Amino acid sequence: MERKLQKLVIHLFFVMLFTGCTTLTDGQKSITDTGIERFQRGLLQRQGEELSFRACDSDFFDPVTHPSAELTAQYDQLSAGMGSALYVEFNGHQDALGRWQIAQLEVAGGGRGRCRERLPGIAYRVKSAAADWVADVSDDQIRLRLREQNRTLLFPISGQTGQTGQRQWRSEISADRLYMLELTLSDTGCYAADGTYYSLAARMMLNGAFSDGCARRGELDSRLVAGEYLMQTPQRLIRLVLNRQGDAILQQDYLNDQPMLSDRGRWKRLESGQLMLLLQAGAGRPPRPLLFESHSGVLQQRGFSPDFGQDGLRLYRIDVAN
Repeated sequence: MERKLQKLVIHLFFVMLFTGCTTLTDGQKSITDTGIERFQRGLLQRQGEELSFRACDSDFFDPVTHPSAELTAQYDQLSAGMGSALYVEFNGHQDALGRWQIAQLEVAGGGRGRCRERLPGIAYRVKSAAADWVADVSDDQIRLRLREQNRTLLFPISGQTGQTGQRQWRSEISADRLYMLELTLSDTGCYAADGTYYSLAARMMLNGAFSDGCARRGELDSRLVAGEYLMQTPQRLIRLVLNRQGDAILQQDYLNDQPMLSDRGRWKRLESGQLMLLLQAGAGRPPRPLLFESHSGVLQQRGFSPDFGQDGLRLYRIDVAN
């Protein structure tokens, strides 16, 4: 336990030493640059010759540094006009000054209304180019909705195969007849009929008939929030781990050679965009709720907390859940 604690302290020390922590004025936001690449979603906008990005859970636009020619071309192609906001999902890195560097674009198309999309429990959503079927891939099944037949088929799966740059599933079921399914996703990029760009192209074979489409990753809330968070003061080290299945562990060490305190519970994202952490409070007692604002890798508890003081608890993400 002591060695594990030392490792955590050293980890946080070097994060703060080499990346720093910058607090902006007027209570806007605080950003810690941990150097990690993470998933983000929101609105991309051009202001003059520069691109800027606003996360779905933010009121502020931050500059995009060194945008690739491909990204700029995609914005010009997909946006309705100069200055219009374009919905995007990407993996990227935000530095200590709040500037984004977009490494991989996953989705681009539509407007702010797409921030309401969440896709819980869905690893991938796949839509055909002809809009005649939709497939939702989860851990153990593919749910295939056939529009013309007005029916849904559930195919059990037990893992994926495929070559580099591909994900492939095969399954078969017996309903009114035998259905044989093969679904392949490729990292080649795809434009849907409405013009939206997706980084994944799809091909489905159902009983020997092939159909193409586009795919996107789901679990948007979990991808935004899940990971490891830390906060350290001279008196206490706090570590919070949130996994993509909704489990949470809050650990506190008072740096006094006593055992670390651990509380387990669940977390969920509310309609407001806030994060609710429900920790077990012991047998026969209701879970203890903690409410956080979540923005750009920072969890901030609002207002006074009997556990964490006048300003509540602020945690910085140092690692992203796989």
